[in-house]
Amino acid sequence: MRICFPLAGVTLALLAGCAGIPPDLGRGDVAGLLETRGITPPIAARPLVPSADAALDAAGAIQLALANDPVLRAAFAQLGYAAADLYDASRLSNPTLTASALIPDYSGAATQVGVGIVQNIAELVLLPARTRIAAGEFERLKASIGQVI
Repeated sequence: MRICFPLAGVTLALLAGCAGIPPDLGRGDVAGLLETRGITPPIAARPLVPSADAALDAAGAIQLALANDPVLRAAFAQLGYAAADLYDASRLSNPTLTASALIPDYSGAATQVGVGIVQNIAELVLLPARTRIAAGEFERLKASIGQVI
């Protein structure tokens, strides 16, 4: 059985260069867009609840209203989905490993064993384009959310 080492090396190099999901799902970039416009970004993991003993000024009220806005929260959820789509577009599917054994019907013949591995070549060729399109959509959505607020 012969193993093709150059093909394995190319495959590993492609897998090593894949992009990951941004840790903040793009919220930091949206926050940067908002800060350039002088808006404190309302990026919270969950809805904000004002404390009973704290006084609420105008800026705090705006921040609280934006953080609890369901439309804005849905927009940030879409940002998470777009980040997941970018991650998915930058990955190859798992290769398929097959094995077969042909057992002869008569004595004296050898059993034939075959092993194979299959990867979708079209997916490999289209990987850069898919990644570029998903990254563009992710950037578009971040800019769109920055303009909504």
